[in-house]
Amino acid sequence: MSIDRAIRDARNIVTKGGFNTSIVLTPVGDIDPITIQGVTSRHHIEFNQDGYPVNATNAHILLSENDLKANGLITRDTRGNVALDAWLASWVDGTGESRTYKIVQTKPSETLGLIICTVGRYGTN
Repeated sequence: MSIDRAIRDARNIVTKGGFNTSIVLTPVGDIDPITIQGVTSRHHIEFNQDGYPVNATNAHILLSENDLKANGLITRDTRGNVALDAWLASWVDGTGESRTYKIVQTKPSETLGLIICTVGRYGTN
């Protein structure tokens, strides 16, 4: 398997692999929101510093950086770092509720062209 095939497969899994969800992204600034496909997750198991489970929201999204760029979004700053902090992400979850989150941290995979975004509560979520 070549790396090109792995990149293509990873992008397809995230955007049309059956677990994808429509996510409305609202970048910071005077930029219109866009709808993109990605993988979302929200659950309530987190671990404290001692390793004990606590009931806390843990939510993130997985996006294809190439799909973001194909939609005209600038994903990196002038130093080449992923710069999606403070963007808003909204989606309808498994309970049928539409929720909005703020991107608080990004973890890019430059090998596969994917970005994991940790999101935090925003508004009334």
